Amino acid sequence: MDLREYFNDPEEALRTAVAGLLKQVWTAMPASVSVDSQDGHVATAQPMIKRQVTNPDGSITYEDHTDHPDLPIHHLGGGPVVTTHPTVKGDTGAILYMSRAIDSWFNSGGSQNPMEDRAHSLADGVFLSGIRSTPDKLQQVSQTSTQTRTVDKRSVIDHGPNGTHHKTVDPSTAAASAEFDPFSQATTFFEHILHPSNGHAVNATDGGTTHSTSMTHTDGFKAAANNGAHSLSAHPTNGTSILSSVAHTLQAPNASLDKSGNQTNRGSSTSQGNITSSSGNVSAPSGAISGQSGSFGSLTGIGGAVMALIKAAAGSFSSIATGSMQSTGPVAAPTIQTNQPYTVATLPTPSLLLQGTRAFVTDATSPSFMQALVGGGIIVCPAFCDGTQWVAG
Repeated sequence: MDLREYFNDPEEALRTAVAGLLKQVWTAMPASVSVDSQDGHVATAQPMIKRQVTNPDGSITYEDHTDHPDLPIHHLGGGPVVTTHPTVKGDTGAILYMSRAIDSWFNSGGSQNPMEDRAHSLADGVFLSGIRSTPDKLQQVSQTSTQTRTVDKRSVIDHGPNGTHHKTVDPSTAAASAEFDPFSQATTFFEHILHPSNGHAVNATDGGTTHSTSMTHTDGFKAAANNGAHSLSAHPTNGTSILSSVAHTLQAPNASLDKSGNQTNRGSSTSQGNITSSSGNVSAPSGAISGQSGSFGSLTGIGGAVMALIKAAAGSFSSIATGSMQSTGPVAAPTIQTNQPYTVATLPTPSLLLQGTRAFVTDATSPSFMQALVGGGIIVCPAFCDGTQWVAG
């Protein structure tokens, strides 16, 4: 028996009555989702604070609440933007109980009259996801930025004073704990960085090896593989650069690339891509150079022998300089441009590569057919390379 029944105290009786009424007023309680939400609109959840039951003999016991169905789910948003999330079994949050019946509003929207005269009822709850107990607390919560992340922090979108940083680590990486932050300590990951001053960067890192790309207003575009062993850049003032410690491969089917970087469609599905450099040089430390209808100012082998297969059905070279050259197939001789005047002294050095080519000179002295040309005169004469010398003819 309640001891207060032995005393006639109106104030205490009033307090007891008010306390009893307040126990029937529901405001909010932590809750756990009972089943996966199928549409992301409503949830079924069970309050995590048991209800108190006073038995006929005055004893008190505690019981679990039954599931609360059809709880509207809260998704953070405003205007045309909303952040959504799955609501699945085991998620924790809070049930907020409205002060009046929400049935008519929930079913029809807009401003509605309450269907019943109830207040703070268990029937009028909404589910606010994300509230956690201490044993289930999130690990490695950032103190300097806003993050959208997975619970294990293996994937993070970080918004802070230094821009946006998106990082996804290898699935084998340990989950976030009090001692380990995958976002800053993982060694195998992909990341995107948008920095207000340093521009855009994308990195793929696996231990000690990184492949990266970047874009800035100052430096333009850069791409590097294997810690910079191979790189490509397009600089606003320095132009385009391709560097590799292994090999260069350039393929341009159905197109022509000129020295200025212009590309022209060749209009044929079977045509080969051509590289034109009317006044520039093509340098090949090693590798193969091929091009139908190609034209080069000069072909220079840098540092040692150039192992090159040259196929130039109608190409021309003003000069070819190599330490040595080895042909792995038939090499078609280029054609000297006949509209370019030469003196005997300025004719290209005779070689087997030039055998059969023609030119003309403007300073021949007493030329004789198929005899070696001698300069210093005033006679304009056709010139023919027999592989060892230039002769008149």
